[in-house]
Amino acid sequence: MAATLAACGGGGSAGTAAPEAAAKPVAVGLSGVKLPTVSGERMIGNQFGAALPQADIEADVTGDLATLSGKQVYVVVNDPNGIFNNAVLIPDSSTHYRLRLFYESATYGATDYDMPVGDFKSSVQVSVCLDAKCNQPFAGTPILMPYSYKVEPGLRVQGFGPGLAPYALSGTPATAVVKDLPVTLPPRTTHWHIEDNGGNGGVKFTAVGPSTLRIEGQAVAAGSYYGNFILRATGTTSSGAAAEFLTSGAVAYEVK
Repeated sequence: MAATLAACGGGGSAGTAAPEAAAKPVAVGLSGVKLPTVSGERMIGNQFGAALPQADIEADVTGDLATLSGKQVYVVVNDPNGIFNNAVLIPDSSTHYRLRLFYESATYGATDYDMPVGDFKSSVQVSVCLDAKCNQPFAGTPILMPYSYKVEPGLRVQGFGPGLAPYALSGTPATAVVKDLPVTLPPRTTHWHIEDNGGNGGVKFTAVGPSTLRIEGQAVAAGSYYGNFILRATGTTSSGAAAEFLTSGAVAYEVK
């Protein structure tokens, strides 16, 4: 199948724009579809957890393959839960393909920080087309793949996260400033601690009580200071397997 491949789609309404014209199946189709059994769990940010959700749908490509020569082929994914929201088309041969579905955050890339939390039992819809809006779908698509997936909360600190600016702290010379921020711990956390990750001496980090991060702007002279931290937690998955989590952050401390 001599064609250029592209992928698009996403959770919710992605890939569902109203077609500009009635769908017209092309002279190529998918048959002999083999669906995987997809079930499992993931704890957001677990460093030693299973890979991000991924599944392969196998299918035979049939019809007049010559009509695809030089054309771009689109794989459009539509998942109401956003667990699977991207796919690639992998050729095993000229007539057999795999549609590989995987989770990829549209905001932060292949990370799971903003992955939805909950128990999800649904079906993801996958279409193979010659246009991004699927007005020219392959015969035999869309394909519906059922799945059951559990996603549990991960490790978070209020005010910190991927893509956010450094946490802003301000004070006056020779006066310390203390700010306590809640830490959201994953279920079944057994231990967590904070590590200093570099700075210029104006900011201190401390783990306080069961779930609080204390940021202390030191009593220093006027100037600009910064500090970085790493927060680590250990625990178990719901099935009892070991789990380890990590998050980090930066603080900008202005003393005037």
